[in-house]
Amino acid sequence: YHLRACYFSSDASMEQEEEEEKEVNQDTAASLTTDPNRYKHVLDQWYKVNAGLGHQLREAFQVETLQNPRAVLQGEEYKDLTAPQLYTATFTCPLTKEQFEADHVEEFHPTVVEGRNYYSRRKHAIHAASATAMKTKRQ
Repeated sequence: YHLRACYFSSDASMEQEEEEEKEVNQDTAASLTTDPNRYKHVLDQWYKVNAGLGHQLREAFQVETLQNPRAVLQGEEYKDLTAPQLYTATFTCPLTKEQFEADHVEEFHPTVVEGRNYYSRRKHAIHAASATAMKTKRQ
């Protein structure tokens, strides 16, 4: 047996795609403020819809690690620090090359070191950098 795939295009499917794109743009602002674990996903969707880019954004994030922060950081504000390492991230827009540092996302409990936001998990740093970039996309 041989199977063939057939693809049909119709006005209804085009309208559905356009409606989905509108929903992504409308959901961007709401998602950004309600679920910090979706910040990177929302950024991916914005680039997919508006620039034809999507999951290729992985290379646009640079993550820096602060090893053994408890030994490096001195002071009362760091006395409860237990993470073996901290992360911060920078997102570079693939279109404009503008850079966005990790934002202060309270839900992820950042540690501020020399004016930069560090997080105990790598993915939280990436979400925080995505939040900074999305703030400019909403304006």
